[in-house]
Amino acid sequence: MSSLVALVGLVEHNRRAGRVEEAWRYLRMAEAEYTDEWNGPPQLLAIREGHRAMLHLDVGDSDAAQRALARALQLGSVARDMPIMSRVTIGVARYARAVGDPELAARLLGAAEEMLGAVDRSDLERRALVEDLGKLPEYESWYAAGKNGARQENQVLLARTVGLAEEDLGKVPAQTLRP
Repeated sequence: MSSLVALVGLVEHNRRAGRVEEAWRYLRMAEAEYTDEWNGPPQLLAIREGHRAMLHLDVGDSDAAQRALARALQLGSVARDMPIMSRVTIGVARYARAVGDPELAARLLGAAEEMLGAVDRSDLERRALVEDLGKLPEYESWYAAGKNGARQENQVLLARTVGLAEEDLGKVPAQTLRP
């Protein structure tokens, strides 16, 4: 498990540093650690899939990002780990913004705060979205809708956004973990 933690961290580090090929290489190594059997932990697998989605969004491949975010959401919901779910929610907000839905993106940023119980000001994806969306006059009301939403309602919204069946929330994936 410690190798997966290190590899997932290296994916994000290299992506942030602009070394995309290195990020993909580390992601493939992280996949090799946990591909053909469920040996968790689902939190780390959710983070891995979230990083995959960010790499896809970085190159404009929103379809592949959506599929990765659906896997991240399902794995995160299995873990019931709200800091992980908050992080996945921020990834889904970035996806929503990328496909042209600023209202949904702002609402999901609010939902991420609700899940975490605080604002994660260290999250660079969140900061970039707030900088972008915060200029819109409707931002505060959209954000408040997510922040004041019920957790279950927000999770259903997430599932619908990434095309995950609502009944798959919290369910261990039946198929292999290979993306």
